[in-house]
Amino acid sequence: MKSLISWFVKNPVASNLMMFTMFVAGVFGYSNLDREFIPKVTINGMTVSSGWPGASPRDVEEQIVTRIEESIDGLDGIDYIESTAREGSYNVNVRTKLGIDYDKLLDEVQSRVDGIQNLPPNAYRPQVFRWDAREDTFYFALHGNVDRLTLQRAATDLRFEITKLPGLQLTNQMTKIDEQVTIEISEDALRQYNLTFSDVSAAISRSSINLSAGTVETAAGKLQLRARSLANDKEDFNDIIVRQTLNGGVIRVRDIANVIDGFDSAKFAAKFNGQNAAIFQVQSPDNMNVTEAGRSIRKFEEEINTNLPPDLTFSIWFDGSEMFDSRMELIGSNAVSGMILVLIILMLFLRPAVAFWVTAGIAAAFMGAIAIAPYIGITLNMISLFAFLLVIGIVVDDAIVVGESIHFHVENGISGNRGAIAGAGMVVKPVYFAVITTILMFIPFLLMTGPIQAMLGQISLVVIAVLIFSLIEAFFILPAHLRHLKPVNINEQGKLMRLQTKIANSLVLFAQNIFRPIIAALIKFRYITISVFVGLFAMSIMLLQAGVAPTAFIPVVEGDMIEFNARFPEGTNFERREQVRQQVEAGVEELNKNSKKEFNVNSNIIERAGTVTENRGVQGFFSLSDPRTRPTVSSKDIADKLEQYVGEIPDAYRVRYGVDYGPGGQGGGGLYYGVASADPDALKSAILDLKSEIESFSAVSGAWDGLESSAREIRFTLKPGAETLGISLSDVTRQVREAFYGKEVQRLPRNGEDVRVMVRYPEDARESIDSLQKLRIRSASGVDVPLFSVADVSFEEGITRIQRRDRKRVEYTGARIRGEQAEVQKISKDIKENFLPQWEIRHPKATRIEVGQDEIELNFIKEIRLSLIAVLFIMYGLLAIAFKSYSQPLLIMVAIPFALVGMIFGNIVTEVPFGMLSLFGFFAAAGVAVNDNLVLLDYVNRLRAKGVGAYQALLDACVARFRPILLTSVTTFIGIMPILFETSAQAEFLKPMVVALAFGVLFDFFLTLMLVPAMYGVGVDISRFFKGIIKREKQPPLGSTYNPEIALALDKIEID
Repeated sequence: MKSLISWFVKNPVASNLMMFTMFVAGVFGYSNLDREFIPKVTINGMTVSSGWPGASPRDVEEQIVTRIEESIDGLDGIDYIESTAREGSYNVNVRTKLGIDYDKLLDEVQSRVDGIQNLPPNAYRPQVFRWDAREDTFYFALHGNVDRLTLQRAATDLRFEITKLPGLQLTNQMTKIDEQVTIEISEDALRQYNLTFSDVSAAISRSSINLSAGTVETAAGKLQLRARSLANDKEDFNDIIVRQTLNGGVIRVRDIANVIDGFDSAKFAAKFNGQNAAIFQVQSPDNMNVTEAGRSIRKFEEEINTNLPPDLTFSIWFDGSEMFDSRMELIGSNAVSGMILVLIILMLFLRPAVAFWVTAGIAAAFMGAIAIAPYIGITLNMISLFAFLLVIGIVVDDAIVVGESIHFHVENGISGNRGAIAGAGMVVKPVYFAVITTILMFIPFLLMTGPIQAMLGQISLVVIAVLIFSLIEAFFILPAHLRHLKPVNINEQGKLMRLQTKIANSLVLFAQNIFRPIIAALIKFRYITISVFVGLFAMSIMLLQAGVAPTAFIPVVEGDMIEFNARFPEGTNFERREQVRQQVEAGVEELNKNSKKEFNVNSNIIERAGTVTENRGVQGFFSLSDPRTRPTVSSKDIADKLEQYVGEIPDAYRVRYGVDYGPGGQGGGGLYYGVASADPDALKSAILDLKSEIESFSAVSGAWDGLESSAREIRFTLKPGAETLGISLSDVTRQVREAFYGKEVQRLPRNGEDVRVMVRYPEDARESIDSLQKLRIRSASGVDVPLFSVADVSFEEGITRIQRRDRKRVEYTGARIRGEQAEVQKISKDIKENFLPQWEIRHPKATRIEVGQDEIELNFIKEIRLSLIAVLFIMYGLLAIAFKSYSQPLLIMVAIPFALVGMIFGNIVTEVPFGMLSLFGFFAAAGVAVNDNLVLLDYVNRLRAKGVGAYQALLDACVARFRPILLTSVTTFIGIMPILFETSAQAEFLKPMVVALAFGVLFDFFLTLMLVPAMYGVGVDISRFFKGIIKREKQPPLGSTYNPEIALALDKIEID
């Protein structure tokens, strides 16, 4: 290594070309980086799903879902299976383990599912789909005062144009309803003309056909034979002949039925700014440049609105590129500010030349990492850019230690090429192993599984890449730039430089005259010193466990949209759901009127509002104002206020105001629990008990459970004697289904899609139970009797959804929590410690399962614990070999647990919660501390190798290495200080990492220069104690001899 350093110092052209190459390659790498807001999340699994029209959830569960679960259960690579059976449909979600052959397992699941032969005859064949998790980057709206059919067809055409734009290939029309031709026929009409649903259906199927009759060979060639009389619109269906009478008359569809060419359900509404709207959702493709996509869609918006009909308008509802650009500007500006502050600090306490080249070296390391970023899976996103900001505090250490060492040699008379080579060579071992150990600390995050790995992996990749290039820059580029340093004659300097020299020298004088006696006292009372540090460590852990330090495991990523969702019990009519949608819109309007009063914002706090009423409830998507107009107002604050202005929705069983962005979180901050049981009654009792406890907390807003979606159902049983009329229960079920659900008689090809043609009762009859009294059941022999004469009808408790996990029934409960994420953690901890133990005793047949954030947290802790143990073992082995000692690696690695102390006290002081992302700051701070410990102990070893005593070596090493150790801590803190004191709500997501690193390195400064010398002294005591026993002579105590002259360890190298 020293020979390489020497070669580059003596060949500065090579160093300069290397630096130039790093910058140029970095520019090219930057231009090739994909740009996305949050890294793509990889979710391992697949879904088996399909439908069984008209079937109840229980029938779907018993006759389809359980058979699919049985067929795939036991396959290697499956983690767990979750299933949901609904009315007429189902899905079986298969979560797979990492490290398996995913395509092979997908094929095995497909093969097992295809092999099921006993599915119901009317059920569609199940399909297997691989999971594809993508983030939503844009929302658009085509809106105007036009009917929905016209709007939807215009939106379909518009979607094809949008998908041609870069980054917008995955544009979906999320408010699209299936078109359907409905032929409504009443019971009275059937009786009047002595017809059945089957008669009408058969007539339509016979008359509306498009069939091939083969081919015929002629002299002119082969001709296709085809019968085509396909009805395609309302008039075509009205003209179809259902029956011809004996006297030559005809009964057409128009005579007995009403044909509606529209949608499968009219119970739907979508509004944008008060107008009918078609809403588009854009998901990120595999390769995404969100900034370019934003520019292209904004240009498209301007152009398309000049070509649209006057009653239609295209609007960008939510522009993810604007959110991306604003966050990039926030982090980028803070990173530049941090670099400038680092430069200023270094210029004050080192020479300007050293400060300049150290700072330039940081930039070179960054550019080198950016050059390779596109090829190692790094994209430009909020997480990776913050990782670059975070790594400023780590990467500066290498350059500072090398630069200061060269400066130190020049100050002591070794200058020029000799000084550069000697200074860099002296710190090769501590710097090299500091980088290796820091990289090891971040490797476990690359090996994690689950959706959270996408976020953690990006940070680790950035840190590792920058550290590798920082090592190259520190040893092969920086020494060549500092070879011109010469000893300074203060009398020959100008006023400004004399001032700078005095400031720089003051740090050395402080270390010699003030800090040296302090260290001497701490070493003298070393057992007390160690006891104090151990006490601080124990206190910090207790404060964390007691909840004094706030916690929030998964942070909420600040977004620019609020998603509203209200779910209603089955049977809630459309009018009520539409009333709630209007209530929500009124709440938005009222909140905007009071933006000044509530948030001190002069413009509308919600810029664009869209709402949707559909079968399952009401949805709302509210795009917020530019974060720059509301710097201290978070989307969570706005969501809480919006909830107040909207008011109570008492009949909704679940109301959600979602504000979080990215993985983790349950609807903008809330509780989420799962309970499993093979006994439905035990499951219901357990889930209601848990929900009752959740509702007891004052911060809870709208506790919910899946049981509240249940509905009553009507059951038919055949009366005795009905079979004598030729009527079976199957006939009753089929004819009731045809009347109320409908009978599909045809599918029309229209605009590339299939349009169903359904024959059924009119809408008002389908929605009335009284229609059952008029319904007549017809046998194959022509017998026509009222339904109630052959079947008994009863009302029973029903359910609209059945959920299962690992072949047991499962239900979920939870609540939204008002306030900060720390409130969620507080309530969750209270429930876990004070309620769940007794709950488990009361409900022995039920089992709580880890879901949502709890599941992610449990898996994370399990995986990080195993990885960390392995990493620490490897780290110890490397350091033990490098330092040829069993004990010194422990002194170096003591920084790792003690870095927690500064982090936890930082959480308490700043009230920033401790969470998963805090660990990155913790590991970064531990890396800085390990670096400092390496620098100190390496210098101590050098002095000991020169024959200096242990006490003298400790004191003199602390004085000589005071400046680099202080500067690494201070520059790390200063480098991230801008983001630490950033007041915008958008920066809150970044705070846990920043606080952990900033306060961790401040504490590590005292750890390195106080605790480590004291522990070294205790080690010397132990060594001399056993040495005295072995030699049977008393050993001198530590500090018995001391030379007030400071011993120096300079790496004197002879060069050609």
